[in-house]
Amino acid sequence: MAVRTRELMGELERGILFPVYLLLGEDRGTKDLFLQQLYERVVPKGEDSSLARSVFYGGETPPGEILTSLRTRSMFSERTLVIVREFELIGAAPPLIEYIENPSSESVLVLETPLNRVSQKVTAAVEKRGRASIFWPMFQNEGERWVSRELARLGIQAEREAVCYIVELSGTGRSELQNQILNISTYLEEGERLSLERARGIVSQLHGYTVFDLTEALLTKPARDTIKIFRSLLDNGEDVGKIFFFCNREIARLLEAYALKSTGKDFATIARILKMRKSESRRVGSLVQHIDLQSLRILFEKLHTLDRTLKSRPRELGLSSFERFIAGAAKT
Repeated sequence: MAVRTRELMGELERGILFPVYLLLGEDRGTKDLFLQQLYERVVPKGEDSSLARSVFYGGETPPGEILTSLRTRSMFSERTLVIVREFELIGAAPPLIEYIENPSSESVLVLETPLNRVSQKVTAAVEKRGRASIFWPMFQNEGERWVSRELARLGIQAEREAVCYIVELSGTGRSELQNQILNISTYLEEGERLSLERARGIVSQLHGYTVFDLTEALLTKPARDTIKIFRSLLDNGEDVGKIFFFCNREIARLLEAYALKSTGKDFATIARILKMRKSESRRVGSLVQHIDLQSLRILFEKLHTLDRTLKSRPRELGLSSFERFIAGAAKT
């Protein structure tokens, strides 16, 4: 039976190690945090760690190569850590199942997959000798509560809009949220309250631009300015899929507002229904006054085409198509 992630982390903090772990689920950030802590337990400080960890990928590595690494004693450490990512591409290979049922005491094997379930044969074998756990991503409201608790633990009282902004910006992975919280906390004086404006100002100092700067620029700023923000995001390592998600959400929100306006609702009611912040309310309200249904339909068609290009064509072509979309959506 799978153990809770919190229990798994607690065992590791107490120094309890197992020879085999099966890490399932979509929360890659928390899994990576667990793996880093596991590595520090398996290979104590002071030992030569460079050769004590091996990372394989299921789609690229035959099981025999993984087993050889597991059974090869390290010359530099008492134990070795062997991580198999995308484990679902190997599955229940008989030699690997045999190893899991009788693992080496000199190695720790970690099987990692974004899936929530793998072969029952694998799960049963792991649970006999090790630990299996599903790393579920937090829902939005769970992430907000978690961020509020972590900020309070650091002595920071945060406005709800600031908390929502952090979660929207970073997603609900605990590792990403923790990094964002630590970054923000270094800019605050003791007892200072974290407002939305302060949070956005700090993030801008750290990263230059955010995806929210880009979505706010869509349809309101010239193409040159919006493309500059887009390129800056890419230069700072922002994922293009995440940028697309927020652009798509911004256009969808505009359509929602337009639809509500078409039913005769005033914009104060629209802003309340869609739970808009003041700055967002002003921007969307202005756009709704000057856009028509045909323009929105064209925007969604272009978004659909861009989505298909990003998923099926080379990266450079996808980025070029993204810039064309931004130019087409820019203020003229």
